[in-house]
Amino acid sequence: MYTLNELKDRLLSDLKEIAEQLNVGNFKRLSKQDLIYKILDQQAMLPADQLPGKKPATPAPAPM
Repeated sequence: MYTLNELKDRLLSDLKEIAEQLNVGNFKRLSKQDLIYKILDQQAMLPADQLPGKKPATPAPAPM
């Protein structure tokens, strides 16, 4: 199960992978913030044994 802070630290591409694993509908056009809340909502509706395992976060590129 992912927390809000864990999801905020993820890249948009990672969030889309998580959304796909959780069968979140219509996630491809959502903003990062909307996608995070959809993922959290979907997690809340699934039993714990049906949640996908966590992958290590892809670090965001360092600002230049």
